[in-house]
Order: sequence, then structure tokens, then C-alpha cells
Amino acid sequence: MKLLDKKKFLRKKNEHKSKNFRRSIFTTKNILKGEKFTKQNISRFRPGVGLSAIYYDKILNKVSDKKYKKNIVLKKSILNKLKIKNII
Repeated sequence: MKLLDKKKFLRKKNEHKSKNFRRSIFTTKNILKGEKFTKQNISRFRPGVGLSAIYYDKILNKVSDKKYKKNIVLKKSILNKLKIKNII
């Protein structure tokens, strides 16, 4: 299977169980509205329950749309708010 020819990547049914073992983006410090996302206030951890770690570099240096508490998983809805193209 060539991924280069496809615009979207589809997982096989047996891969969905292992999805929980992938990484998500979490806040590591409290983030205020208007504050930038940095390597000091967000990080990638397991499990993969929220926004995929694929977006980590795209979120860095973007301005926060609201206040986030420490140790909260970022959700996929943040992509629209930060005007980041959904690649998954």
C-alpha cells in the first residue's frame, strides 16, 4: 500500500484496539488565554485519548484560545479554533 498516493490514512479494524496506546498532547502547566503553546507548557504522553501527537509541532507557538488547566488532554476541536488543517 502506498501512502503517498492517498490523501487520508485509514486504519485496519485490528489496529483500533491499539489506538489507546498511542500518544496525545497534554498540558503540563496552566495556560492562560492569549498565551502561546510552548515546549514548557504542552507535551506528548500516553494514552492516545485526545489530540494526536502528530499535531504537536503545528500547535507550538500558536496562541491559546482559552484558559487550560494543568494535566488536561487537548481535544481535536482545538484545531479549528487555532486554524490548523486536520490531517487525520
